[in-house]
Amino acid sequence: MNSPSHPIWSLLRLTILMIVLSLILYFNASDFDATEIKTLTQYFLAAASLEGGVAVVKSMISKGKE
Repeated sequence: MNSPSHPIWSLLRLTILMIVLSLILYFNASDFDATEIKTLTQYFLAAASLEGGVAVVKSMISKGKE
């Protein structure tokens, strides 16, 4: 877990990001309804894909250096 490339850090980053987004949507919505849930779902999928993409690129770069 001390390594910056450990998977727990990307999960923690994603969790914090989703909590912050949920709070922003909750406090700014006049009615927290299905549109906010839809936004959270889409944002989660995009952020998780980005985290996964970054991990793949990092692993490809590190394999190229060997």
